[in-house]
Amino acid sequence: MRPNRLRLAGFLAAALAPLGVYLVTLARHVTFIDSGELAAVAARLGIAHPPGYPLFTILGHLLSLIPVGPVCLRVGLLSALASALACGLIFLTGLTLLQRPMGAPEAASGLRSALPALAGAWLFGFARTPWSQAVVVEVYALQALFTAGLWLALASAWRRGPGALSLLPWAAFACGLALANHLTGAFLLPALLFFTVAAWRDRRHGAGAGPTRIGRAILAGILPLLLYAYLPLRARGRPEVFWDLPLTWERFWVHVTARQYQGALGSQGLRWGEAERFFAGQLPEEATWLFVALAATGLVALLARARRIGVALLMTFVLHVLYNMAYPFHDISLFYIPALAVCGIWAAAGAGWLVEALGRRLPRAALALGALLCLGALLPLGAHWRENDQSGFRLLRHFIHDALRTVEPGAVVFSGLWDMFSAPALYSQEVEGLRPDVLVLDIGQIAAPSLAARLAARAPDLLAACRPQVDSLAAFARMAERGEAYDRTRGRRAHARLQQALLDRAVGTRPTYVTSEMHRHPAVKRYRFVAEGLLVRVPPDDAYRPVARPLFEGPGITRAQARDERERFVQFEYGRMLMERARYEERHGFVEEAEALARMAEELWR
Repeated sequence: MRPNRLRLAGFLAAALAPLGVYLVTLARHVTFIDSGELAAVAARLGIAHPPGYPLFTILGHLLSLIPVGPVCLRVGLLSALASALACGLIFLTGLTLLQRPMGAPEAASGLRSALPALAGAWLFGFARTPWSQAVVVEVYALQALFTAGLWLALASAWRRGPGALSLLPWAAFACGLALANHLTGAFLLPALLFFTVAAWRDRRHGAGAGPTRIGRAILAGILPLLLYAYLPLRARGRPEVFWDLPLTWERFWVHVTARQYQGALGSQGLRWGEAERFFAGQLPEEATWLFVALAATGLVALLARARRIGVALLMTFVLHVLYNMAYPFHDISLFYIPALAVCGIWAAAGAGWLVEALGRRLPRAALALGALLCLGALLPLGAHWRENDQSGFRLLRHFIHDALRTVEPGAVVFSGLWDMFSAPALYSQEVEGLRPDVLVLDIGQIAAPSLAARLAARAPDLLAACRPQVDSLAAFARMAERGEAYDRTRGRRAHARLQQALLDRAVGTRPTYVTSEMHRHPAVKRYRFVAEGLLVRVPPDDAYRPVARPLFEGPGITRAQARDERERFVQFEYGRMLMERARYEERHGFVEEAEALARMAEELWR
């Protein structure tokens, strides 16, 4: 097969096989973490949480216009396509590295280089964490695509030797796209700078084009960052869905640099336990030990035989690991996806080195080994299919619909469950049109300076009653964002006063509900609780209030079918709230109703 046809065929195999798996397992409805918010932001051209994700928002909005399936499915196609393309680019990167001699008299060619590159691409594409993010609405698959694009450009530049500078604008453009998608794109900059300095040193003497190409690379890297102008421009139109309105330069800078989260970085030092968790737990579980063994082999081979690329890849991997060790984030495993893309390139190089070594003595056996490694790359399909198959996931959609359908008109719901309630409710309300009259306030967002804008749009009466507390806490929040010294004790008290004022005002003027975990919150300790449906009502008095037996869609899964703690929690909520309501009915003498509710709970808990 001709080289160009081989590259095309290999690219299609590397991309289309994972894409088929992703499409079959793609989520049709909202899932955990930020899926609900990001889908709503994309559908309504809103402003997402810091750093704003303008590129994801614009691309996701374009896909949301496809008139097929639920909006969440359409936006989720972006993750599936991006991850599949990333696999294709990892294949091309591995093939590019293997088709240049790595210390051998001649380069590996044909299937002897294509099969190892394909194995590396599939090991990444079918690994647990990259696959999990390819089937939901999230930004990490897009980050993997831009990371792979950078390494393809650098590998192609490395292959050109003294002419490497001609491809640096493409590498810089990929790096800029990564920064326009997620701030961890900054960890690609040191590798790009290292490679640029080395290429400048090796440029052809007398070519005279070096400074021009460096200038083009700088412009190519800056160009994607102009996408962040979307945030203040869109803020002027007062979008329906927004985390903040960065209308001033200060608010814009705070948002795009994610200043709100920087306080957590390094707050616990370098967590060596996190490094142990990743290397001893997550990494070998991603795509079996074959992935680890091939990646380690490829790293050694590249450092020994293609040092420039080897060092640049290692720099990116180490920076991601160090950052994750310093950032105590509850879903930190997702932040390793760019590092896992590097491992995919290493795995391709490692598989290529093994095939090349065998091919010197047994050419036919080398092809068999390459094919065997490709088959080995399919092993994660069986290991991770159940946990990553989101095609039938309706748990959160049912949970939100069942919770909101039973509340009274104009109600206020307080929740501390962003991943499981507030974000999915945002999608259901803004995109599906479910109970837009209900105001959902997430406790974690009350400290945001944009609270006043949100209340002004949805609950001006609450804002007017709590304006002093809102302004007081906003002042502390802005001082924290600027890095100014302030009395943290007073700040915490201002936060507590605002929560209490909002709750007291809501209880006095509107039907007020909380999610179940809020019963431990200090702001509600003075109130009684009444389970009504999946939410707990906070009544202004202790009078008995009858409600119709809730007609739930139900969780759709049993306790045994729940795949992780989050699914078990949501599934358990149905039975728990029914039992709480049963006890309430029994206390007021309605024994038959209590027994019927208890039976419903027991059915759910089986």
